Amino acid sequence: MTTASIEPPGPAARGSRNRALLIAALIGAVGVVAICGLALLSRQQPPSLTAELPPVVVDRAPERGEEQGATAPIVLAFDKPMDRESTEEALSITPSIVYSVRWRDNDTRLEVVPAGEGFERDATYEVKVATSALATNGKNLAEELLFNFKAVGYLEVTQVIPAPDAADVAIDSDVTVMFNRPVVPLTSISNQRNLPQPVTFDPPIEGSGEWLNTSIYVFHPEGSLQAGAT
Repeated sequence: MTTASIEPPGPAARGSRNRALLIAALIGAVGVVAICGLALLSRQQPPSLTAELPPVVVDRAPERGEEQGATAPIVLAFDKPMDRESTEEALSITPSIVYSVRWRDNDTRLEVVPAGEGFERDATYEVKVATSALATNGKNLAEELLFNFKAVGYLEVTQVIPAPDAADVAIDSDVTVMFNRPVVPLTSISNQRNLPQPVTFDPPIEGSGEWLNTSIYVFHPEGSLQAGAT
């Protein structure tokens, strides 16, 4: 049987391998130095140009087309901290109301809270913030903010079933009342008994009612309605 022998690498092979290892080490060292240099430069760069730009309103409440709750605050969100005094002076609401202000989020969020019973129901208001409002960087508001909103209206019944003055109604009919806005919160069936029962009858009808959702109420008579009664 013939035995193969493995010759150790010669001086030339060993030299090539050493040069390759040295080159790899040099490349790694250069990469580390470059990364450290970039990190150092990033720390030494001047502040972002964004901080020097004029402030803008990036969000507001109520949003376009949204009704405003009578006592809900108007919210204005800016992209940078604002000077409180000049911003409050630049704000106007027409027709005028009595309100207080709250500043949040490092003076980037202004909340305008109506006093007392709040906004007049079903009334339309105009909100304006003039360009005299300043950011803490000394820049004026980029452009005037102007928008309208409508305060929430009164609760109304939009539909009843059976319809008013309906005749020949089936004696096993339920009575359904639909409102124009939410009346009760979403809740479990077991908590229905704690919700308001908005319907009464004359003459009285025995039965029970339930809210199908936040604005639809259904009354289920116990047994049959009295035939021929109004």
